[in-house]
Amino acid sequence: MTDFPPERPPRRSRPNHLAAPPLTQPQAAFEGLDILAEIDGPTGVLLAGALRDVMLWVETAPAGRAAVFGVDAAEHRLGLVRAAEIDGSVRGPLSTLAGMTGELEGGGASQSLLRACQEIESWADLQGAPATRLAFAQACALLQPHDAKAALVVARLARDLGEDARAESWFRHAVRLSRNRDRESYGWAFVGLGVMFMRVGNIPGAYAVMVRALRHAERNRLREIVGASHHHLFRLATESNRLREAYAHARTALEAYGKTHPRLRDLAGDVGRFWVHLGAFRRALPVLEAVVNGYPDPNGRAMGLSIIAYAAAAAGEVTRFESARDAAEACCKEAVGRNRLAETELLLAWANLAMGDWNRAEIAAGRSYELAIANGEAENRLLAEAALKQARSQETRSGNSAAQSENPDLTRQADRLAQELVNALAAESE
Repeated sequence: MTDFPPERPPRRSRPNHLAAPPLTQPQAAFEGLDILAEIDGPTGVLLAGALRDVMLWVETAPAGRAAVFGVDAAEHRLGLVRAAEIDGSVRGPLSTLAGMTGELEGGGASQSLLRACQEIESWADLQGAPATRLAFAQACALLQPHDAKAALVVARLARDLGEDARAESWFRHAVRLSRNRDRESYGWAFVGLGVMFMRVGNIPGAYAVMVRALRHAERNRLREIVGASHHHLFRLATESNRLREAYAHARTALEAYGKTHPRLRDLAGDVGRFWVHLGAFRRALPVLEAVVNGYPDPNGRAMGLSIIAYAAAAAGEVTRFESARDAAEACCKEAVGRNRLAETELLLAWANLAMGDWNRAEIAAGRSYELAIANGEAENRLLAEAALKQARSQETRSGNSAAQSENPDLTRQADRLAQELVNALAAESE
């Protein structure tokens, strides 16, 4: 039998340098294919073509644009937009982008292109087309190359889609742009970069940049970034089971966030999940259940419900387990993109293993394995392989029944923190 989670593979560190890498990668040439996969018909075709033209315009010096686009290019593209049966909300910005080839230089052309791309980005958000939104947000950032906030938008959208390499590039670019210019963006860029380092296993680098974000935020009285920094330092402290330090960071983050901050729910979820890791299932369950009720998106709900399913299974609460597992599986079918789905399916596999449901455990572990390969998540792939092996050998999985790493004083601190989190979430929902 193994505990939750099993022994993780060794983490590899890499240099912590802040020079901004290339923002557009070779695969960016295929970004139009992502748009076509999300947006059907002529609208998708015209959007993909418009994105290609914007990127060419940005990457080409003014003196060379006439050779790239040609004399009649603008009128030809405008004719395609006028003739197509497309969503009326994007006809205006597409017409602007089509006509841009008549304006080969000058600030006015850049501003027109920027407004059009922003309109398409907002439209894509309403359409539930995250890859299209990311593509045009990146175009916006390239059209305003000195704007750190625009770079942060791209970084966050890429992170939410699970595109960690692109997200890291843009977070690091935002650090460079905001230094000595935009205090708030500078702090958020370091927080985002720290999260990227955590994702790839560079724990020393993550700690260094998160401490830097915290010091910057405290020095400039940026309370929200103070909360976020302590939140992520809590996560880093749990990596080495530094419980006293972890609980101190969590409580400070809770105080900095306050009872109405949108990140409060994420903090409570991270704390609850850590207690599942420790085996403090009954302490974790009320916190996790208070958390999951407020997640509006299926990806977040799926992750939260899968953790509840595991905790309930490990605690022997069959009805609670079945309800959470079935709800999590339904949310996975509604999820947008692949963000964190490999981890969600892995948790469902562990939950089913704890209940001895070998068939469901094998199915969930198999889905986790496939998603981990598709997302390039090496650690989750190894853990999914282990879950598959355990399901096929029909070896029952169980976790610790108590938080064995805690002494009585830490247990009292943890119980008090759990109640504070539940109370804060209850106040938020009123």
